[in-house]
Amino acid sequence: MADSEKIDFKQSCENGSLFQLVEVYIKKCCDEKRFPNTAGFCRYCGIGQAEFEELSKDHPREYDALCSVFEDEALNSDVAVTLVGAYMKKRLGYGDEKKIDGRDEPPTVIFKHNIMQDGE
Repeated sequence: MADSEKIDFKQSCENGSLFQLVEVYIKKCCDEKRFPNTAGFCRYCGIGQAEFEELSKDHPREYDALCSVFEDEALNSDVAVTLVGAYMKKRLGYGDEKKIDGRDEPPTVIFKHNIMQDGE
């Protein structure tokens, strides 16, 4: 199926064939001693990274599950730790700064206890 024709991700999510496709891709990578990753999976399916990431909007559960599969492959691989860390930050969103209550600034910590008054 893959490597020769483009995959319709939305249809694959709906008919349940997406995870079978991932399993075939991962097995192929293992046979070829390659590191399974999202970019390679996109190439295997004949799509771009943006189309892969569109799944997060249209099929968030499937997207989350796919990211978990690739995270597990990364964490259990023999690839150098620095490369795994960079891959997880760039492609799986680790290390992204999260907004709190829609604000860009970091939270403010306020201590109500005055240490200068201790012992008085």
